[in-house]
Amino acid sequence: MQAVCRVAHAACLCESSAERGRMMKKWQKFLLMSGMALAVSFAAKADSEAAQVTGLTQTKDDVNAVQISWAADAQASKYLVELSQDNSSWTSQGYTNGTVNEKVITGLNIGSSYYVRVTSVDAAGSPVGAASQAIEVVTAPDCVSMTAVQSKASKTSVSVKLSEVSGANQYFLLDANSGSLVTASANTELTPEGQLTPGKEYIYLVGAARISSAGYTASNVASVRVPCLTVANKIQKKNFVCQPANDMTDSFTFSASTDGSTVDGVEYQWQTPAGKTRKVVSSISTSRVTIDNFIAGKFLKCRVRTFVSLSGDKRAYSAWSDYRYLGVVKSIKGKISGKKNVKVSWAPVSNASSYDVMVSTKPNGGYKKVKTVNAKKKSLILSKVAKKALKFGKTYYVRVVAKAKIGKKTVSSEVSRYSSFRIVKSYRFS
Repeated sequence: MQAVCRVAHAACLCESSAERGRMMKKWQKFLLMSGMALAVSFAAKADSEAAQVTGLTQTKDDVNAVQISWAADAQASKYLVELSQDNSSWTSQGYTNGTVNEKVITGLNIGSSYYVRVTSVDAAGSPVGAASQAIEVVTAPDCVSMTAVQSKASKTSVSVKLSEVSGANQYFLLDANSGSLVTASANTELTPEGQLTPGKEYIYLVGAARISSAGYTASNVASVRVPCLTVANKIQKKNFVCQPANDMTDSFTFSASTDGSTVDGVEYQWQTPAGKTRKVVSSISTSRVTIDNFIAGKFLKCRVRTFVSLSGDKRAYSAWSDYRYLGVVKSIKGKISGKKNVKVSWAPVSNASSYDVMVSTKPNGGYKKVKTVNAKKKSLILSKVAKKALKFGKTYYVRVVAKAKIGKKTVSSEVSRYSSFRIVKSYRFS
């Protein structure tokens, strides 16, 4: 009985071993077939990727043309180049030989965007693989009618305003001397970066560009040179001068040195001692102006500043200079009074608070103050000069210097005129 059981058990083991063998062979066959399928799939994918054009890029541009290039495909007999305006509908731009991996596309619109793609094809024109990834290409804007003007200025910066150009999405400035890029922006008003030098001229070239989504820039430079000026430092008082054009008339010349700075013009301003503006004169061609029939007879404070001319008749001004003070009498007269006395009289100066009467034996120097009188007085009797009596036959020169209060200070006119008298025995004033 035990022997029978052992035989039966052995038979069962044999059947189980045989079944496991058959199952193992089925799995080996399945794995072999799966491996072959995967190999075929990988090979097909590799062939497809190898056949697809890569490295497509834009290399050149013009206002109505673009040039593209791509990586060579060894499987291509030739290449099909296609163009689209919406990245959807494509038109053929012809074929290139399999040894030529670049093409120029012409007949395009100015300052516009297009899309291109390239496909490897066989000798019969059938695609070898999928088309390349499409890229945006751009043509350059036309800058023929572009205009530009300086729009802003400070001591350390300038701005340039450009006219809009159809198709442009970027504007730029170039240094006119070196041709190097100064700044670029999507805006039409451009400001160079960094600090510039006060009172200096900078000259720029301007242009416009269209930039593709791939980063390619198609640009054009306009035939426009834009000179720009920074605002100068304020004019120093020592460089601001007023001189009578004629000592006997109400004609005065004002001049200002800009100390090497380049400016478009200067502006003079005359005010009362209280600060009320009485006159403003601008000069563009020169920093010198002559003022007639205005200065004499009134106490004035005068200052000057430079300016830069901007677009729209605007100006950018420097700081004002320190004031010069003017209180010039219209006339001075002398009349013999007594044996050796002289009565000096003068026309009053409006807004003057007092006068210094000064005498010298020389016309252009050596003046000594004889007396200070209040603004109500218009004459003074002279009998002595520097504690010495007036002498017969000697000529004396007299100046009347007006003074005025500016705030808490009393200031004197920096310009005055003189008159002369000669003591003679006939007591005649000459």
